[in-house]
Amino acid sequence: YRSLSESQRKQAAQSLDQATRACSWVEAARLPKDFAVSRDRAGSDMPLLYSHSYYPGRGPDVFLQPKANVVMRPYSGAAHGTPYSYDTDVPVVFMGSGITKRVLDTTFPTTRIAPLLAKLSGIPIPADLLDDFSQSQLLEDYVKLRGE
Repeated sequence: YRSLSESQRKQAAQSLDQATRACSWVEAARLPKDFAVSRDRAGSDMPLLYSHSYYPGRGPDVFLQPKANVVMRPYSGAAHGTPYSYDTDVPVVFMGSGITKRVLDTTFPTTRIAPLLAKLSGIPIPADLLDDFSQSQLLEDYVKLRGE
């Protein structure tokens, strides 16, 4: 896809759109260029969520978004491979010195685990790694866990 001309890309996108509409398990085909917007025409925030899994130059040319509750790899168990909340919000247990014993009844996206572990361990997190919302959410998670 990257090596195609603009007209070839347009034709490929149209062909891809037609092919995915014929697949009963595909909700949408997402192209990296779509990640520049936070919501698509239908109002879905999936482009933004898929952008979190995309690394320019190494990411795929196309992301196939399965319909909700479709397992893409049979017989392999949980994959946490879609941006649907059932894949991204997972139970988490933290134990250790300085962590207050409590149960927090809240969603906890997998993307918040590594930054929170880094903060709890005193490891600096590069400012450009997290957006403003993530920074404030990280601080809130930290305060909840520490019981401060």
